[in-house]
Parts: sequence; C-alpha cells; structure tokens
Amino acid sequence: MNPFSYETSKLSHPHHIRVLKIHPAPSLDTPIRCDIEVVSLDNDPAYAALSYCWGNGDFDHSLTCDGQKLNITASLDEALRTFRQFTSPDRPDDGTKFIQPIIWADAVCINQNDFDEKNTQVPLMGRIYAQAKRVFIFLGEESRFTSPAIEFAKLLWTQASEFQEANKDLGTPEVLRKMPVPGENDPRWRALVHFLSRPWFHRCWIIQEFSMCPDRTFLWGNHAFQWIILDVVSRLILENSTVSLILASLLKTVAPQKPNPRFWDANSLTSLFMLRALAGTIAVDELFEIMHGRQAPRDRFSLWTLLMECGLLFDATNPRDKIYSLLGMASDANDGQLPKPDYRLTVETVFEQFARYFIEKGMGLDVIAMAGQERSSQLQEMPSWVPDFTTTPWPLRWSNYSNTKDDIFTAASELAPSITLHLKHISIRGAVIDEITKVGFGMAEAQVGHSSAHHEWIRSAQKIMSEVKPQLSTKDIDLILADIVTAEDPSGKVPSSEVLTAFNTLLRFTTSYVHMDIAMSPPTFDADALKYNIYMLSAVSIMAGTRFMVTKSGRVGLVPNPAKTGDNLCFFAGATVPYVLRDKGTENSYMLIGKAYVKGIMHGEILHGAVPEISDIHIR
Repeated sequence: MNPFSYETSKLSHPHHIRVLKIHPAPSLDTPIRCDIEVVSLDNDPAYAALSYCWGNGDFDHSLTCDGQKLNITASLDEALRTFRQFTSPDRPDDGTKFIQPIIWADAVCINQNDFDEKNTQVPLMGRIYAQAKRVFIFLGEESRFTSPAIEFAKLLWTQASEFQEANKDLGTPEVLRKMPVPGENDPRWRALVHFLSRPWFHRCWIIQEFSMCPDRTFLWGNHAFQWIILDVVSRLILENSTVSLILASLLKTVAPQKPNPRFWDANSLTSLFMLRALAGTIAVDELFEIMHGRQAPRDRFSLWTLLMECGLLFDATNPRDKIYSLLGMASDANDGQLPKPDYRLTVETVFEQFARYFIEKGMGLDVIAMAGQERSSQLQEMPSWVPDFTTTPWPLRWSNYSNTKDDIFTAASELAPSITLHLKHISIRGAVIDEITKVGFGMAEAQVGHSSAHHEWIRSAQKIMSEVKPQLSTKDIDLILADIVTAEDPSGKVPSSEVLTAFNTLLRFTTSYVHMDIAMSPPTFDADALKYNIYMLSAVSIMAGTRFMVTKSGRVGLVPNPAKTGDNLCFFAGATVPYVLRDKGTENSYMLIGKAYVKGIMHGEILHGAVPEISDIHIR
C-alpha cells in the first residue's frame, strides 16, 4: 500500500480544513478505514472535533485513508476506534451517539511535516472547535477504575442535586460545602482519583478544545458521559473541604505520569494544590460561559489574561504551545502586532517575541513580575527580563504574575512606570536601595511539602535573625517571622493577638513530623492546627519558593530561591513590590532574579522619606 500524501488534499484557502470520514465497522478491532475531505469553515460543515493526548508521539500505528497508508499514534488509533463505535448505525441513541462519522483530529488533519501549513492552521483551531457540532474528549483506554469512577461521579451529581433541592435557601457554594459525602475509606474515592489523574487534564490545548464548544462528550474506553457529571465533582473539590482532603490524601498514593514535578510530588500538600489546578477545568467551563456572553464580553480575555489565568496551570509537550494553544480564543488574536505561530523558531525566540509584544501593549510591569531566574534549565540563556512561560505558578500571594493597582502592595505604585525596549535588553526607571548580606535555607523542588525542609527553613531564619539582631528575644524574633512567612497573604491572616500562637503551631507541626511528609488530613491536626490551618497552608506554600534574607541596612524579608548574598534590592517605578537584581559588572546593568517581600517598604514607605536617586536600570 502506498504511503499517504497530502498532495491531493491541499488547503487552498485560509479557512479550509481537512476532516476524516470514518467508515463503519462491525467491531472495535476492525482496521480503521477513512476518507479525507477538505471543507470550508465558512460553509458551517457538520463534523465533530477530537480532544485527546498524543501520548509518546510515535506514529507507530496506521489506518487506511483514501486507499493509502497513513501513520498515526497509538492514542489516536484508540480514539478513532472508540469514536467509530459512537457513530455506528447500530448504536442506540442514548444521548452520546453522533450521527455524522466525520471528525477533525489535529495529528492527521494538519500536515505535521509542513511548517507553513501548521503555522496557518494552529491559529484557526479555536474556530475549528467552536464550530464543531460536538467535541469528543478521549481519556484513554478503559481500566479497572473506569466503571466505579464514572458511577461514583454520577452518584455525587445525583446527591448534590437532591441536597440542593432540599436546601433551596442555601446558595450553590454553601450547599456543596455542607453536603455530606461518603467516608474517606470508601474505595470509590480511589477510583475517582485515578479518573482525575488521566493525562488529558494537564494538556494546555484543552483550554480551547474544552471551552469553545458547548456540546462535550467524555469517552473513557467504551464509556461515555457528559460534562455536567464532572462539573459537580470539580465544584466539590473547590467548595467541600472534606472532598479536597480525602482526594488529596489519596492522590499521593497514585502513580500518575509526572508532567509537572512541582504539582505531582508525592505528598499531600502538593497533591492538594494539584487538585485545585485540576479544578481549573471548572474555571475553563466558566470561561466558556463568559466567552459566549452569559457573564461578560469576550474582550475580557486578552492573550495575557488567558495565559495568566489558565495557560500556566497546564502542560505542553512543545513549550511554544503554552502560548500558541491560546491564540485561537484570545480577544486580541487579530491584532496585527501579535506574533504569528512559527514552529521553526527556537523556544527562546518565541518567548522573547511575546514578551516584547506584551511590553509594547503596556504590560511591561506584568512581564517583569513573571520574569526572573526561576526558569527551566533549557532556557538559561534567555534574557532575564523574558518570562519562562512554561513556569507553573506556585501559590504565593505576593508573587502573583501581575502588577495591578488593586494589589495589596504599593511599594512604588505612586511613580509613573517607564520601560524602554532595546535590541537585547530593556531599560526601566528605578533605584537600587539595598544589598542582601545573608540568605537562609531554600528548599529544592523535591523537598516541597516535606516537614523536614520547612523545619529547616524556619530554623535557618531564626538563626540568621539571632545573629544580626542579638538584642531581640526569641519571642520577638518569632513575632517578626510569624508575620513574614505569610507575606501578608490575606487568606492566611490571623488576629495580631494570635499570630505568635499560629506561628508556634506551625513550628511545632514541622518539628513533630520532621521525618515525614506534611499530612494535610484532619486526624493529624490538634485543635490549634485545625484553627490555624489556612495560616499554615499559606506559610508552607510561601516558604516553598523563597529564602529568608537580611540586607546591609538591616531590612528583613523574602527573596526568590535563586537569590544569594551580594544581590541587590531595588524598586521599579510603578511596581507594587521590590525586586532582586544581580550586578552584571557594568554601570547600571543587571540580571533580574525576581520579586521580593521586604518588611517595612511594601506600602510605599521608601518614597515617603529621602527618595533614592531614580535612573535607568538596564536589565539583560
């Protein structure tokens, strides 16, 4: 059989796409046969779109297309066979049957070896999914957890509906908060965790694939269900602390693929944050509602907003897709200045292109807020002012990737920002105000969530404080640290009269479990630990990405893990927080390390006294 050629199905118009017409078959094992057709989106063709994981990317399976051999991946082979079953004329119409055996699948409907075609088709994918009559979401082949997980999800959906009907006086979030659920030893929870661990949930492409089309059917093996079932599970994760804790404690025992080690580290703390990210699928669903006019206009979602609010939480095999996967649904997609997809460019070049675009659009301080040296080892040669868009945000309140005026900090917000782009560096108005003289313990990625690491973080900070401020008592030192470890995170705030008790609870907790993972489950906690649980979560998450530091002038605070002795503290005009810079050895030329929390200057105090001399700081 001759190998398939795209020569007979050229895309001659920007709005043309290819679709596959799948031939019926008597069984799942029957080899796949199909025809490829070119259609115009302008004619509103009838087709389904496939959302699935590519897997290892090896094209080691094949199908017959137009009488020719077309190589495909194992995961696409499984997905197309399953889709074929749901379009069979013999299948009863149970709400999941799809009449037209026509489907769009990116791996074959886009010629992956033609960069020009790929660069043209990728921006069209948002429209492709939006115009699809249905999106089939293929979660993979069936396992022993498939049936119990789906049945349990359906049961939770039924119970939530009945509980809400019986408590009409409560709003939906309150109902979900108070809804009784099966006990933690119920084996169905483990099945549900395996369901939530499917690789599909981590793909950045699902943001547009999932949100653009209202008719979505999930396929897991030969089982099918609608989004409304998963919707309730997602909301329970967000609203019901019992569900969150049960799933978090179980998730660490599951061995999923690990696309993101920061989230998938096997301990309850990171598991809990992963669940919050998984519940990002509900954020995607709400995004769909907003984009289709039920809550707010579409133009709310610029590329930057989509990237910050959704894109960073998901993973991409190709780093460029962290940005490219969002272009089809961005409100500024038709901006003539927006860089076009080009898979021939290096990742560093793509990221720099978009960083420049965002700066030119007035988001320079937001770009700076995301940039710094906490980046992939493959991107170390990239200018320090260019963000690593593959970075997944860690839940640090003071370190959010924004510089909005409603931020709780106003370090230099009173000053008008000024950023100038140059060939390979940027100039930004600001001033160097101090030098770091001591830094504490910084935990490695694999240590996050381990009590021993957090214990060492606190002890190293106490030791530094006792050395540089020997006049302070242990209680005074702990009072200062108690305030610093949450970086004024509003969610972790406790009354000032209780902050020392909260800190001592955290210290006792990390000391007691110094050789264990932090177990985020109620039986582990005493009364104080339960009372100050949110404070402890806030502190633990902030310690995960920072070091305690002291400056030459005696200031104390938090700096990013890559910071070291000799680095400088500075403020940028208009920025809400101070930053850490590393001297490059030439006048006013620095490397950006990242954002800092410095006690006593977070609310504009530095501008209310003797204002330091402001000049152009060159960041390379």
